Parts: sequence; C-alpha cells; structure tokens
Amino acid sequence: MLCPRCKANELKESKTDKGVKLDVCTQCRGIWFDKGELQRFLQDGLKDLTIPTGAGPAGLQCPKCRTPLANFDYPGTRVGVDACKKCGGVWLDGGEFGKIKAVRKAILAGQPPPQGAARQGFLGRILSIFKRKPKT
Repeated sequence: MLCPRCKANELKESKTDKGVKLDVCTQCRGIWFDKGELQRFLQDGLKDLTIPTGAGPAGLQCPKCRTPLANFDYPGTRVGVDACKKCGGVWLDGGEFGKIKAVRKAILAGQPPPQGAARQGFLGRILSIFKRKPKT
C-alpha cells in the first residue's frame, strides 16, 4: 500500500505490543489503521468510529481500496482524522495518534485536555475566561 499523504512511499507493516499490525509511513510518520484497529489500540476509544454526516473530503485516497477519504475531527477532540467510507480504515498523519491519546487520557482523568487539542463546551469556554492573565 502507498502512503495516502506522500503518495510514493510504501507503507511498512509494524506489529505492536498489543498484537495489532499497523501500516506506517517511514517518511511522514503517518499510520493506517484497518477497520476497528484504532479503537482496539486506543482501548478507551470509541467502540464504533463512524464518519459523521457532513464530513468533508480529505483530498486523500484510501491506501487499501483507493476510495476518497473523508476528513473530520476525532470525537471530543480537535484532531482531524481521515477515514474511508468503503472499508472503514482510518489514516492519522504523523503526531495525530499521540494527540488523540493525550486528549482521551486527560478526559478520562477528569483533567483539562492539552491546549488546543479538545473542543470546549460552554463550561470550558467560561472557565477559560477566568484563567486568562489580566492585561497590564
């Protein structure tokens, strides 16, 4: 399979300690997750990651079935992911997996997620006003 981002670099299969085989681009560090692998790998992730209605085009093709990928934010985060409507695979650009994992970990621990990595609800926006430094 070719990297959907680099388009010329072959994805290398890498077996993880969780027994999941991932396809990784050695150039851009992107990761291809076959259907269900991202959820299994995150452990605390969604049971069924579905492409939301209104997801925009990613401008990338699925490395597995060559279908155009859809782009949307991973639920509860501001981390964009690209997913295939046909085979259910998910492409994460280099660094996106770590961002999703950090946000999910913070949410589960009841802590605020890393700045800029999670969508703020109404309460989060209100609290952020009080955390701002006063103008001097």
